[in-house]
Amino acid sequence: MKVGITSKLFLAILATCVAVAVAMGAAMRYSFESGFGHYLVGRNDEEITRVTKALEREYAEHGSWAFVTDRPGAWIGFVRSVTPIFPHEATGPEGWGWDQPSGAYRGPRWGEGRFGPPGGGDGDRRDGRGWGREPWADEPPGSAPAGFDGPSPASREAADAAASTGTAGGAASTPAASPRIQASKRADTSTDPASSTPPPYPGPSPRDGWREHPPGFHHPPPIALYDAGRHRIAGYPPPPGTPLHALSSGGKLVGWLSVARPGGPFYAADQRFQMQQSRATWVIVIAAAVLSALVSMVLARLILAPVRRIVRATHRLAEGQYAVRVPERGSDELSQLAGDFNRLAESLAAAERARRNFIADISHELRTPLAVLRGEIEALEDGVRRPDAGTFASLQAEIALLSKLIDDLHELSLADIGALSFEMIAVDLARVAEIAAESFVDRLGAKRIALETRIPAGPVLVSGDPHRLAQLLQNLLENALRYTDAGGSVRVAVSASGRHVQLDVLDSHPGVPEPMLGQVFERLFRVDVSRSRQSGGSGLGLALCKHIVEAHGGSIAARRSPLGGLWIMMLFPLLEPDHEP
Repeated sequence: MKVGITSKLFLAILATCVAVAVAMGAAMRYSFESGFGHYLVGRNDEEITRVTKALEREYAEHGSWAFVTDRPGAWIGFVRSVTPIFPHEATGPEGWGWDQPSGAYRGPRWGEGRFGPPGGGDGDRRDGRGWGREPWADEPPGSAPAGFDGPSPASREAADAAASTGTAGGAASTPAASPRIQASKRADTSTDPASSTPPPYPGPSPRDGWREHPPGFHHPPPIALYDAGRHRIAGYPPPPGTPLHALSSGGKLVGWLSVARPGGPFYAADQRFQMQQSRATWVIVIAAAVLSALVSMVLARLILAPVRRIVRATHRLAEGQYAVRVPERGSDELSQLAGDFNRLAESLAAAERARRNFIADISHELRTPLAVLRGEIEALEDGVRRPDAGTFASLQAEIALLSKLIDDLHELSLADIGALSFEMIAVDLARVAEIAAESFVDRLGAKRIALETRIPAGPVLVSGDPHRLAQLLQNLLENALRYTDAGGSVRVAVSASGRHVQLDVLDSHPGVPEPMLGQVFERLFRVDVSRSRQSGGSGLGLALCKHIVEAHGGSIAARRSPLGGLWIMMLFPLLEPDHEP
């Protein structure tokens, strides 16, 4: 299948626009994710500061950490009372933790908060229960939900008893844990949480009623409280490398708070916002791609409209319709191309007109001497004229005219195809002009035309063919002889100026009208056709002169002569005396 330039340009513009749109979308997405991550970290740091200050106030008030160890669920309840670091709705907590105010651990329920109830719904739990079963319903007595380091229901009475006897405080006041928790604490033998390797933060367990999070959703970060000796008092230990935040009271170090960096948004609103931004980014990219396709199509058509006009005009021009033209609109390259096309069409039209005129003129020029010859011969045959010297002289003159015309046509045809031979050597143009002028003295004198020469005595060298330069001057002087009125004058001048040599041939009346000066070098051009035929001019001499001058690297122009006739001015490159061509 042939793919046109319109389709190629459309695809090129579209590919560029789509690539830019995708790159911008990816950059916007990266910028948003980076900025949103910094925002989450900053907000997490603010919440940590809030919890830290609240812990220090409570410690100063109670004098120990008993307020978080005196009963099960006190730690999570305290944290939630200070900051929403664990996400929750207005109607109840969401995520994983302990119910308030009873402190009963319920684990996460399917469908609450950001996940919604099974089968739809808004997750509202105004009845205080919510959807789904209690996650610990199948737990054996005395055990805690899997993956949570908190007191079991069986150990609550022991914890209350310990608190009432005043044993709460620091690590020693930690309530007894379930066997599962005790095993976890036995594994945690290090007193430095930064150097310890706790079990990986499991998040909610599926057997506790949890389901898999949607992609991109994250658990709340684990938060833990340590005493001054860095023994964990409450909460699940964060991952290794989590920074510790010192807790002090009265200028004394009393504990440490450890909160892991959030892996992503865990508030339902934040998650919805993140997903909305992600969708919006790619919707914008897709919309930009569609818009780019439309704009690319329009641009391709608009940009290539002048090209299509030029293509159609070129086809017509190739068919010989030289009058075709292309509108030139604007100033860009396509407008310049349209202008060049119009000039080309004008040149071809002029060449076609010249060809037709040349054929018509040359046929007429050939018919004229042939008609004279035929008339003379028929007169001899009929006995009208006698075969005397006058008759033969007339026949000879017509034959000479016909031969001159044929010779000029032959040389012009050779010049057109570049086959006109030139043998370039160092030539003294002043000497060539002097010899040519001397050869016309008698003929000009017979017509009472004065010849004036202004030729320097020294050599004026040019690189040229002496035969062709002599032919050039002979044609110009022959032209002046034929068209200058009797009693007039002809001037031949040679002068060197700078790097050029100027050769001038001027004659007196009659002159050439100003509008016709640019046509004198055209083939078969004559100002007065009837007078040219009487003088024997073919109209090819000046055209041949132009070819000779240009072949020598020069230029030729026609002007009005100060003598009243025609001024032919030629410039040739000056050759240095020691230069060999």
